Amino acid sequence: MRINTCGRAAASVALVLLAAVLVGCTRSGAATPSAEVPASPAASASAAAQATSADCVTSRGDMPYGLPSTLDDFHSRGADAIVGKVASIGKAHWNTPDQSRPADVRTTQAIPLRPLAVSGAEAVVGSPNLARLFLRGGTVGCDTMTFEDVESIQLVDGQRYVFLVYELNYGSGPSGDWTLAEAWPVADNGRVATPVDGDLTIGQIRQGLRDGWPEPTPLPEPSAAG
Repeated sequence: MRINTCGRAAASVALVLLAAVLVGCTRSGAATPSAEVPASPAASASAAAQATSADCVTSRGDMPYGLPSTLDDFHSRGADAIVGKVASIGKAHWNTPDQSRPADVRTTQAIPLRPLAVSGAEAVVGSPNLARLFLRGGTVGCDTMTFEDVESIQLVDGQRYVFLVYELNYGSGPSGDWTLAEAWPVADNGRVATPVDGDLTIGQIRQGLRDGWPEPTPLPEPSAAG
């Protein structure tokens, strides 16, 4: 996980400058106490904001083993699936027990989660808990975490999709939280556009997730002219 520490350096410089200004005011006040002027509320708020920004985290997580792309990939990784429409994407919160910011925010394994609401949902494979379906990553306060596999998913409100989902494991077993791994759009004729296997029916996707799916046959290379 790569963390942006530029904010810490900028805030440190700002605090050094602020300390120098305060030292100057103290010396001047020693000579003429009546000349001391308390810091304005705006200046105090600015200094506090600069100090707080040093603790903010911006990180990006990448998939170490590559993104699944074929129906057989998702079969091998045990994905469940539902079909429905995107209803809304909620505000992010931390996945800590009380959803509060972790104290060790720079080294924590906790992540932000954004609730994903699906309307008209029907099970394709498995029975994921739709009340606890999330997109991993997001912004909570001044902290932002993004994940490559999630950012690659393009969702359109009202569009019908086959949603491929997994139950999250935070290191101590299944959590009860489910995450979106991929969304394949469903056309008006009921066919599902997959990135590698072509247009499939929902029945074929059900079969492929349960039993596996043959890899697509590569097209023959064109013969040389001649």
